Amino acid sequence: MTGAAGAARRLGAGALAVLAAAGLSACESTADKSAAIAAQGRAAVKGGGALKIARNPDVRVVRSAVVRGAGGAVAVAVQLHNAGARAQRDVPVLVDVRDARGASVYSNAAAGLQPALQRLTLIRGRGSAWWVNDQVTASRPPRSVRVRAGAAKVAVGAPRVSLSGVRFDSDATGRFLTGTVVSRARSVLRQVPIFAVAIKGGKVVAAGRALVGKLPAAGAPKPTHFRLFFVGEPRGARLALTVAPTAAPSSRSTT
Repeated sequence: MTGAAGAARRLGAGALAVLAAAGLSACESTADKSAAIAAQGRAAVKGGGALKIARNPDVRVVRSAVVRGAGGAVAVAVQLHNAGARAQRDVPVLVDVRDARGASVYSNAAAGLQPALQRLTLIRGRGSAWWVNDQVTASRPPRSVRVRAGAAKVAVGAPRVSLSGVRFDSDATGRFLTGTVVSRARSVLRQVPIFAVAIKGGKVVAAGRALVGKLPAAGAPKPTHFRLFFVGEPRGARLALTVAPTAAPSSRSTT
């Protein structure tokens, strides 16, 4: 496809923009796709504790959006920026989704959710990153979201992970984003999240995430692929992707 070359450029580990070429058009979201998103979320990792937020002087919320898809699927996309010089790990991200009247219809603060739905695994120093919660179960139609980023631990030895060959593909479950995940780490990485948002006319029109359960160390003989389903319609939009591998903690806190 003529537009695939731009999308197939090697993507770094930060928040990276890729043009979704016209030749890589996505079909309308389906109930099957929503089910696939839900299944991926349930199978990812064990539930964590209640989310607690303390002030983070370095990480701020740049923008946030609620995205609605077919079959009642709802996602929240949040862009964060780390003004500090040091990378941070497991940054708490508290979301409070509101309806048209301003009443709360969903929060990710409760215990039992996947840690990936409550925290951004890694954000590098002086860098920006996207985080997506695609498991929003709103009690009423959502309209807006309030977001807070909490204090975290300084990360040391943050591994480098990149994406290549990013493109749209499809099967019986619908159309999805796929590509190859490449690690430069010396050891195996686990539960590596990939977040993607589609931006059109300055607005987030679709968002999704994937979780790579096991990513081999640098030099692995076989490539590792990811599959990411969107909530919303990414067709004709610019894509921004974030890879957030787990990093070792430092004893230093951001508070």
